[in-house]
Amino acid sequence: FDNVDIRSEARHDELETGFNLGVTLGFTSAGLPGAMRIDATWHQLSLAPHSGHESERLRIVSGNANLLYTFALPFAPYAIGGVGAYNVRHPHRDGDENEFGWNLGAGMRVPVLPVETLVELRFQRISAEAGNITLVPISVGIMF
Repeated sequence: FDNVDIRSEARHDELETGFNLGVTLGFTSAGLPGAMRIDATWHQLSLAPHSGHESERLRIVSGNANLLYTFALPFAPYAIGGVGAYNVRHPHRDGDENEFGWNLGAGMRVPVLPVETLVELRFQRISAEAGNITLVPISVGIMF
């Protein structure tokens, strides 16, 4: 589970923190510090209590293609960035919006046999019709 902060340029205080769930598929080459990663993520965020719609939620489903560079240091810190498609469902708008966006971030993998734990921070920017959306998810997970 992850903690997500989101801000819209049009309404900075409309949303609160929420959660996201994701699945990642990575491609690496032996001996090279670079890799490619494909992420699919479900973000869900509550509307702020003062908005008058406390039980409503914003939902964003995303798919991203990323390049990852791992630094040759203990605990495998890395930088990540890429582009993706985002499906946004806002409770105050009819239907879903399909948008494009980009992301940059940093993370660290710690080997704990038989898996690796992962901690990652990303800055994601979605170009939406109603105004740009910024997500800043902090992710904690495991990789097999």
